[in-house]
Amino acid sequence: MDAASTPKKSDWIGEGRAWASVPPAVRKIAAEYFLIPQELEQNLLPSPYLSIAKMCQFSLPLQDTSPPPTQPAQFFSTSAPDHISDEDLMVRLRRLPIPDSKTVHKLAACSRQAWFPLWILTYWVAIIALKRDAWGHWRTCQQWVQRQKKLTTKNPARAVLAEEAALMLTMLPWGVPKPLGLSDTEAVHTFWRFLGPHWLSGSQMNDMLELLRRKINSDASLINNFRVAGTAFIPKVLEAYRAAEAGEYWTSPDLRWVRDLGDDIVQSSAALITTGHLGEVTDEPHWVGVVFDCRGSTLLRYGDSQGDTQRMLGSGISLSATKRTVSPAGCWWGTRSSILWILPYLWTHLSMSPMHASRSSPRWLHRSCIVAGDREEHGACRR
Repeated sequence: MDAASTPKKSDWIGEGRAWASVPPAVRKIAAEYFLIPQELEQNLLPSPYLSIAKMCQFSLPLQDTSPPPTQPAQFFSTSAPDHISDEDLMVRLRRLPIPDSKTVHKLAACSRQAWFPLWILTYWVAIIALKRDAWGHWRTCQQWVQRQKKLTTKNPARAVLAEEAALMLTMLPWGVPKPLGLSDTEAVHTFWRFLGPHWLSGSQMNDMLELLRRKINSDASLINNFRVAGTAFIPKVLEAYRAAEAGEYWTSPDLRWVRDLGDDIVQSSAALITTGHLGEVTDEPHWVGVVFDCRGSTLLRYGDSQGDTQRMLGSGISLSATKRTVSPAGCWWGTRSSILWILPYLWTHLSMSPMHASRSSPRWLHRSCIVAGDREEHGACRR
């Protein structure tokens, strides 16, 4: 684009033009006004490579929590912004309370239809996201870890672990992806759920299952006897059951891996370890450990850190009714791979062996965990 055809700000600022009629070239230039200048961003927002501890110490502006006193449009002006030096601007922005979240998001939405060099909106949105997703959680976790460090007499083992955790917080960068070998590439700051009485998400559960898988695969005495499946496995089994009811289980390409996995654990006399979320089963937001054990008598081992062996059985099914071995003539057990067809059927046709939650597991690290016991059978899960 030559100089003659370059849009002039004076032709657009304060002219009341409709955003829908703005040419693409003008929109592109307008978007640049909402980019935080790089030299300022480095001082206004914490670097993703800062340690978690340093990120928690980073000074962020206060946020107004009172109802918005004005309409978002009143934040805008048709006048050019005042000239402020970068140094003064950083001081002002750090001291200036940002509006409440609702107002900021409305302003951000309005900014896409207005011609204003207000990258401060981008900054405010970034601050709100930082406080919501990382900064606030980790400051709470730090305080919690400090309290655990004081338990030197009551629980010395926990105090030692708290010391180690505090040290790790000074080394782990908060904003980079999780290291290779875990279940996904979410940011490191999502680990905050492990410190304190927090519910875990599927990402954290899969991380622990992945670590368990690596432990099993590195041990010659375990690798032939155990398999590990992620949190997506139980929903897939439920899907397989629905497909079986419709007569599509054996022909569905999407369920072939379920059939193959069933063949594998039966033919290998192995055990499959996984976790299941009870949301789709009993409508409860709770994780439980599950082991499909084919090393001897076929068992469904079920571990609930809340100590409720009935929870996963569903309403109307008693534990005593589940203490039955699988009948060779059972309609769901015509072939070897039928073991993984359906959890509801397993609950009523398999011998139920409740797993005991490990009492020595440090619950302060996480209230939902996979505990590798002597036979890799124990499970202790909280949500």
